[in-house]
Amino acid sequence: MGLKTHFLILLEDSAWSVTKMTRQGIERSEPAPLDPKNIRASSGAIRDRLAALGYRGQPLLLALGSSWCVNVAMEIPTARKGRKREDLAYQLEWYLPWAAEEIVADYEIHGSKAFAVAAHAEPLALLLSELQ
Repeated sequence: MGLKTHFLILLEDSAWSVTKMTRQGIERSEPAPLDPKNIRASSGAIRDRLAALGYRGQPLLLALGSSWCVNVAMEIPTARKGRKREDLAYQLEWYLPWAAEEIVADYEIHGSKAFAVAAHAEPLALLLSELQ
């Protein structure tokens, strides 16, 4: 069985780091400064750090610190609304500073309630496109 290698980029409040995980262990870079309002400024350094750890285009896990996310517990009007992610995104929009089309979100539904976590997609998409 081949050795699997996984890479993670952690974006915290004002720092980023890269982690490489293999069956032999975990290697994490030292945190480096990050300006969340100008993520492009860090993209080159993140790309270089990934390359130094042996990254060759594998899938990445992007982990976001709490300052990047908004979370909310909300009522779902009907069970049917809970089945459609797009419907939930529009319901979540009432609690967010962004439009439903501008977010990435995930939900956990229990009965008539949903717990949602969302982040503004634009800076994340910009970072990922800069890393390609």
